[in-house]
Amino acid sequence: MANPGGLPVPDAQVVLLLSTIRGRWRRGAETELAERSGLTEPEVREAKRRVDQDGLLDSNGRLTDDGHAAVEAGLQSERKRPAIPTNPNPTILGL
Repeated sequence: MANPGGLPVPDAQVVLLLSTIRGRWRRGAETELAERSGLTEPEVREAKRRVDQDGLLDSNGRLTDDGHAAVEAGLQSERKRPAIPTNPNPTILGL
């Protein structure tokens, strides 16, 4: 799977983990989530540690509002950039 949104790898792994959780996190789900996400079990455990640290899952293992926002932001394929008007016929100074 491509790196979601061009994020740094640890952040992309968190987004990938959060997007593969169906319903809620369950103890012992590391193997299943590793198979679904393509991450290794140690990568899943490390991403889960970051998820817990950042408060992206609630005490019942469900995504928090911040968790949903992280998934949404991370899965955007490209950042929306403002249009910057440019001069199609620039003049070169000094010529």
